[in-house]
Amino acid sequence: MPQLLLFIFLFSLSIKLCFALYYYLRLALYRVPSYKDRGKTDSGGISLIVCYHNEESNVIASLKSLTNQSYKNLELVLVDDMSTDNTKDLLREHRSTQSVLIENDTAHNGKKQALTKGIISATKDWLLLTDADCLAPNEWATTMASYTTDHDIVLGYAPLHKSKTIVGKFARFETYYTALQYLSFSLAGQPYMGVGRNLMYHRSIFEKSDGFTSHTDIASGDDDLLVNYAANASNTTICIDPNAFVYSPGKETFTSFIRQKTRHVSSSHRYRWIDKVLLGLSSITHIGLYISAIILLFSQHSYWVIALMIYWLLMIIIQYPICKKLHSMDLWLLYPVYDFALALYYVIMIPFTFIKKQNSWS
Repeated sequence: MPQLLLFIFLFSLSIKLCFALYYYLRLALYRVPSYKDRGKTDSGGISLIVCYHNEESNVIASLKSLTNQSYKNLELVLVDDMSTDNTKDLLREHRSTQSVLIENDTAHNGKKQALTKGIISATKDWLLLTDADCLAPNEWATTMASYTTDHDIVLGYAPLHKSKTIVGKFARFETYYTALQYLSFSLAGQPYMGVGRNLMYHRSIFEKSDGFTSHTDIASGDDDLLVNYAANASNTTICIDPNAFVYSPGKETFTSFIRQKTRHVSSSHRYRWIDKVLLGLSSITHIGLYISAIILLFSQHSYWVIALMIYWLLMIIIQYPICKKLHSMDLWLLYPVYDFALALYYVIMIPFTFIKKQNSWS
């Protein structure tokens, strides 16, 4: 039994090191290009699309953030999706002259129908997406547009606000870790997802993918599945310029966090097979690393502790420049703690990977 545990531990450790050195190190070494190296910021116009569903507490702040964008040729497409509170009235009252208000009153699964209506109504070729509870800096649209030269998809970063609660802190780390993966994979020429809180793509991507028709039976996937099906090494790039970071609040209770993550993982079974294999291998070995380590604490072997310490040290070194670039230094020194907590999170989420449908917005 100890030999089997040691094998699981060392195998898991080796796989995690391979991911760190082959994928994450790329993001650690990545340098944000200067504006002069990006190309023109005038992408021919942008339609900024936001869907609102019972967001009366966020509408005014959201519209202020969107209408203050420095990008000149910007069209705001605001979609009210069957709100039952005062969202629709607030959108009508506070929208600007540069915005178009679309009202969706047809019952549907998730927000894909509302988003589709927004995209169809948009007049610009470039589509920039975010959520109703997100706040973007003034240079967001301009910065994202500067990455569109020779690319059809721009993957942005959408961190969570810092939190004082344990759940909120972990939610912020989980968001960081998700970005660590999809940004690193994209740099390796294997883009597999993006987040709808900060995502930009050309209209042709939506049209070639036939919209969301291949996955209308699940609520999630309006962002990650579209990217998963359409993105490749040549048409996709990343944007981690701080001027393009879009912040949003995280869940503060365990129940709300798990509910949100359940909806998100319900689309992962639709990923391309190679992405499912790689992400599954990363998650399984993450669990195997720490479960075997916990059990080995009660064995007579001790040299595995040295191997784990070396792994943590290497990860801390690699994560330092990444945390710095992503303005997440509050997560850096506690990375081993969060990394262990992530293994427990994966264990909790295992049953939810078999849930195929989640129909709620969040």
